[in-house]
Amino acid sequence: MTTIVNPQVPFTRPIPGGLSPGRTITIEGAIPPRSDRFAINLQCGSADIAFHFNPRFGDQCIVRNSYISGHWGAEETSGGMPLVRGEQFEAEFKCSEGHFTVNLNGKHFCDFPHRIPYHKINHINVDGDVNIRHVTFADA
Repeated sequence: MTTIVNPQVPFTRPIPGGLSPGRTITIEGAIPPRSDRFAINLQCGSADIAFHFNPRFGDQCIVRNSYISGHWGAEETSGGMPLVRGEQFEAEFKCSEGHFTVNLNGKHFCDFPHRIPYHKINHINVDGDVNIRHVTFADA
């Protein structure tokens, strides 16, 4: 297990050991009271985003998407907005063979199918109106 403590946002870091089925990335942080949006991106280098996780408080939804070869894919927005401005949160991204499972504050939020093979994902990026306490990379 590897943990990054109190990283400055925005930040981009390599994912230690890459991703494989059973690996989990957990992000613990706090959402500022006036936050508009933030993004957690699982990237393939600096160009492609395999999984863009983007809470948008003004729209009251969490957009999920991918950015491949210079183009955004189809947005997924179902599930509402379980995150609350001014509160702490925990977001867990678990890699499986066919998709990511996302749990927010210990509850299942969504599954996001792999649009890029998981073994190509090698960086995490967090940007926007959010404070991060811990980013933990763990094996099953």
